[in-house]
Amino acid sequence: MQAVDEKYRTAKVMSANPIELILIMYEQFFELIPDIKANMGKRFQKDVEPDTERAQAIIDQLINALDFDVELSKDLGAIYYYVRDRILIGNIKCDPAIWDHIEATMRPLYEGFKGAAKQLAAPRVDPLKSKSTQIIAGMTYGQRNLREVVVNTRNGLQA
Repeated sequence: MQAVDEKYRTAKVMSANPIELILIMYEQFFELIPDIKANMGKRFQKDVEPDTERAQAIIDQLINALDFDVELSKDLGAIYYYVRDRILIGNIKCDPAIWDHIEATMRPLYEGFKGAAKQLAAPRVDPLKSKSTQIIAGMTYGQRNLREVVVNTRNGLQA
């Protein structure tokens, strides 16, 4: 079953556009949090460390994806650096409550990226299929003659 999940994730990543890749990173980040908190509560540091390192690596990837010439990227970068510091502090203090704060910080960003992805995925209007009147004309070659075709896309008439 795990091999199937891995193949699905690989296919999902390979077919994703840049904003979908960011959403995937956020989703993987959020998947780690329950295990990290549970293991911190039990003080299983050896079980916590790989997950916190993975969470930190995801934050590093989000930082690396930013274009710091854009003002919004600078703001996101500041938040990501803050979260990365909180991960380190949470790991040192073994405090699951810090992870609640980290999740509360990251969740609105994820929701914002989800909204942006929906807007980018909204269907675009094809000018040839719009309801406005358009006439498309051109020359076509028949077997023995040249004929002109005019199509009115509003009512589908062909002359």
